Amino acid sequence: MLDEHLQAIARDGYTILENVVDPGWMDEIIDAIASIGRSEKIVPATNEFEGVETLRLYNLLAYGNPFAQILAFEPLLEVLGGVLDRGCLVSTLSSIDIGPGETSQMIHADDQVIGLERPHHAIVCNPIRHGTTQDMRHGIRLVCGIEFQPGALGVLSLIHI
Repeated sequence: MLDEHLQAIARDGYTILENVVDPGWMDEIIDAIASIGRSEKIVPATNEFEGVETLRLYNLLAYGNPFAQILAFEPLLEVLGGVLDRGCLVSTLSSIDIGPGETSQMIHADDQVIGLERPHHAIVCNPIRHGTTQDMRHGIRLVCGIEFQPGALGVLSLIHI
């Protein structure tokens, strides 16, 4: 199974791990994000790149569980280890909640500011948890050319650009 995911990333730039996330655990994470957002009074940015309709929470590891548990989530670690290295360093754990009517970001690589010549060995891998079918259709289809089926929730994609 791991080899199939790594081959898909090498071939397509992404893979989809289906039905690996327990819905109850995901509800706990989503509730914790909402609670932090309220207590920290998080509002959208004032620029189109970060999104004027998008709520972003950075450095979620500073809040402990349930976020720290993500780092021990074996299905994710297996694929991340295959893309980056088993001893990879997690530099950030963030939440991005794209609101309705948000302007699409330009296609970009999250490592573009580092200045490495392309192509280079993968140094960034973005696990994305899609909360709704609408979330899955927003932005991902353009880059990856994939169409998600209605109701396909609980999907975790790993995208390397």
